[in-house]
Amino acid sequence: MRRKAICTIGLALLTTLCLNAAEYNFSARTRAYVYAMGGNFHLTAAGSGLWHEAAPADDGFSLTGGIGFSLLNVNNRFFLNLEADYTDATLQYRGTHGRGVNVWAFMLQGEYRLGRVSPVSVYVGLGVGVIDKDAAIVPGIGDDWFQVDPVTEATFAGELGIKVSVAKRLMLRAALRFYSVSSGYDGIDYWGGYWDDYWDVWVDDYSSELYATSFMAGLEVHF
Repeated sequence: MRRKAICTIGLALLTTLCLNAAEYNFSARTRAYVYAMGGNFHLTAAGSGLWHEAAPADDGFSLTGGIGFSLLNVNNRFFLNLEADYTDATLQYRGTHGRGVNVWAFMLQGEYRLGRVSPVSVYVGLGVGVIDKDAAIVPGIGDDWFQVDPVTEATFAGELGIKVSVAKRLMLRAALRFYSVSSGYDGIDYWGGYWDDYWDVWVDDYSSELYATSFMAGLEVHF
């Protein structure tokens, strides 16, 4: 009986200490932080500008470094963060030495902590990504080759991610980010679209196309 009581008290104390540690670790985060991540970067057919005329780009390894600042902290459960980061990637086309891609991203991020003592939080981000693509010679159909010029384009950026507090002021983070562009229909403004009687379809003013995707994982360090 005494042994059972001692085990029960010990288990209760251990549980309390673990909960306090989780709360302490997560609460130790500060407003300013930096992060570094590695992952996979992919240009779609629209993003590469090659469409069906050339072999698609293989996924390339990317490195991302950034800084962040918490604009708002509500009861240590909801955070509104502002982040800016830079991504460097090299995409390999079949039979080529690759094409360099650089991305500047500026994100406004809403983060929600899952529970009062939970070290886990999820976040959603919206912002702008400026994608710079180097010139390259890429293979086409058969023996054809294409010369692609350097291009810099601004895109809409969105992301879904997760953060896990693992130590005082140290978090693991991972995210799926996507970039898209909108283009007008033949440069004509139809005030919201029009009905095409020939094709019997509704034609919108603008169409949105997926430009690039990126999966990243790494560390976040708070000052």
